[in-house]
Amino acid sequence: YMKGMQSEKVLANAKHFPGHGDTDVDSHLDLPVVMHDKFRLDSLELFPFKQLIQHGLSSVMVAHLSIPKLDSTPNRASTLSPYIVDTLLKQNLGFEGLVFTDALNMKGVSKYFEPGMVDVEALVAGNDVLLFAENVPLAITKIKEAIVQGRITQAEIDRRCYKILKAKEWVGLNNYKPVEIKNLYQDLNPLSSTVRYRKMVENSITLVKNNPAVIPIPRSRTKVALVTIGGSENDAFVEQCKKYRDLDVVVLSSEITSQQVNLIPNRLKDYNRVIVAVHDMSQSPSKNFGVSKMTQAFVRNLSKKVTTALVLFGNPYAINQFESYEELAGLVVAHQDNNITQEAVAQALFGGVSFSGRLPISTNKYSAGTGIETKKIQLGYSLPEQEGMNSQGLLKIDSLLALGLKENAYPGCQVMVLRNGNVVFERNVGYQTYAQTNKIESSDVYDLASITKIFATTMSMMRLQEQGKISLDDKLSDYYPLVDTSAYRFMTFREMLSHQAGLVGWIPFYLHTTTSEELFNTWYSQNEEKGYKTKVADDLYAAKFAKDSIFQLILKQEVKAKKEYKYSDIGYYFLKEIIEDITNQDFDEYCYENFYEPMGLATMGYHPRKKLPLQHIVPTEYDQVFRKQLVHGYVHDPGAAMLGGVGGHAGLFSNAYDAAYIMQCLLNGGNIGGKKYFKQSTISEYTKCQFCKDTDNRRGAGFDKPVMDGSPGPTCDCVSPNSFGHSGFTGTLVWADPDEKIVYVFLSNRIHPSAENTKLLTMNLRTEIQQLIYDAIEVHYTPSIQLSNKG
Repeated sequence: YMKGMQSEKVLANAKHFPGHGDTDVDSHLDLPVVMHDKFRLDSLELFPFKQLIQHGLSSVMVAHLSIPKLDSTPNRASTLSPYIVDTLLKQNLGFEGLVFTDALNMKGVSKYFEPGMVDVEALVAGNDVLLFAENVPLAITKIKEAIVQGRITQAEIDRRCYKILKAKEWVGLNNYKPVEIKNLYQDLNPLSSTVRYRKMVENSITLVKNNPAVIPIPRSRTKVALVTIGGSENDAFVEQCKKYRDLDVVVLSSEITSQQVNLIPNRLKDYNRVIVAVHDMSQSPSKNFGVSKMTQAFVRNLSKKVTTALVLFGNPYAINQFESYEELAGLVVAHQDNNITQEAVAQALFGGVSFSGRLPISTNKYSAGTGIETKKIQLGYSLPEQEGMNSQGLLKIDSLLALGLKENAYPGCQVMVLRNGNVVFERNVGYQTYAQTNKIESSDVYDLASITKIFATTMSMMRLQEQGKISLDDKLSDYYPLVDTSAYRFMTFREMLSHQAGLVGWIPFYLHTTTSEELFNTWYSQNEEKGYKTKVADDLYAAKFAKDSIFQLILKQEVKAKKEYKYSDIGYYFLKEIIEDITNQDFDEYCYENFYEPMGLATMGYHPRKKLPLQHIVPTEYDQVFRKQLVHGYVHDPGAAMLGGVGGHAGLFSNAYDAAYIMQCLLNGGNIGGKKYFKQSTISEYTKCQFCKDTDNRRGAGFDKPVMDGSPGPTCDCVSPNSFGHSGFTGTLVWADPDEKIVYVFLSNRIHPSAENTKLLTMNLRTEIQQLIYDAIEVHYTPSIQLSNKG
């Protein structure tokens, strides 16, 4: 730190010599007495001064202390001691820089010496700079008298004045230039400094206790509450915690009442975890570091009833107030209480960053150096510059999003960008509908449409392949006997997943169940009753035979003999049935139990109405042909709707965070949250281009791939050939690039209120945003994986 300042011509000052850390009197108010012997002083108090002096320290400030073992003169502060300033500091330790007094108006010296005389004593002791003289004209008079009396020479005065002038020259004051005040704040606070500060804060947060291992808190769907003492419901800590999961927040003032001590722990006893954050702390031991007796009683009572983790946003010595609480499961010291620290602590608690800090001091129970390390297991939140990207470049995305709103390309959207597993850009813009009544929030979920193909069907196939239950080159007829006598029997899973099976693009099944004006009552009922249990929409239930009829219609379709690329939903109808047959589970339950629940994806899944408030589900189209109502909380795709909302090709809902979480899992080689979901070899097999050779099919198995020859495609030309993802008809896109470690998620309901609105597509907004993401990359990575792809 000293070298850093002095490298920029800033005088570093070590204070307070010879050591002011062990006093019980404030030297502003009186003269503290330090009774340590010379051995203790030399081995501890003087140690840092010696180290700094040996490395070129430029200045020292002397303390107002009485140290009898060094100078036994009564009431003589070290500032005024020739032995301490001249003999010890200058001669014995060899210090040649500037020596400053502490303020000479402080009672540690002014209580025993009159103005003017204290200045003389300070000069005689060996100080160069007299700080805060109470009476400068009187001090000059008294110094002149001291020269006449022979207590100090004019030559010595000149020598010290020369030292000060040389110091001014060293810092550049001989070539003084007025400071340009335009943009001064920005110049003094560059983003690079904020990046360094954030990293320092992250590395300082200390996990002192973690027994049992309650930290980091997993994303599984457990009940978590947050109690903030002396904070607020919308401070940075609470807001950052909410980004990781739904939790209940209890806000208490620093003046906790006895009633709260007794009642609130009982209210929280059924939670799986409770985080207690103590804010508004003090640095003063006399104030118990801002921890009241009631706060201590509250934490003790709570920790006896429920698994509790305590966070102290302040002085680490406050640990002494809680370290005897054996029931306390987790203890975190944050050292500071500002927005950056609060955000970092929240991330560390949930695994977005790792704990690596060490206690700088010893408490009654814990020694200096104590600190438990954890691993990053979740998505973190970083400044773009921390991940080798440019903030200003990413901010250009806001203009495109605003343009999309202005042109009614969508009523609102969510955008999230990750790099290295950390969120570097996140936006929720606009409203759920053009009525502009519900602003888009992070917790809102969108109909993912065909992204279901990778987040449900493809991932299920990958899991079953790793279990040895299927292979990509298995034939459909091996698992679905009804196709044995049809043209479907020779097609493979690889062809079906990659849209190379010769299937038609889609079938409007609902047109077979309705006239131009009304639905056939043999197919549907307005009420749930015998034979009509499949809910399609509000007040609309499909007949039991609907599913069989859908597959009969599929099998009547022609299969092209020439295998060529044709994007199709049809293969995913079969794959869903096969997965259910192999697993002996309903498809939505299998996906939930194997992926969404263990990953802690609170918003992702089928049938969002069953688990989320309707106000957090973004509506899609007003269906005037089939359901004749606003599709809100039900799948937009008619075929999936006729199957009860669960399709292999459509039906999933999610917010941007959960979608990004799965894509990051795939980028991580199948690992996330401390668990392994897939092998890297499986991911590589499914995300590579399957039929690039001698075809125009860019697709992976389930996953979409970029077009690398400049023709229109799902991405900009900037992405790597190893990248993969998928888009959705409703206005959605997820994309991951293993070369640049980028995840990009765009969710919208561009089809509201009509699917005829194609402005999102014609304006090419999703792709233009992706181009800005790549333009903002400042540090490029060497690709670690090479997968085959055309071009």
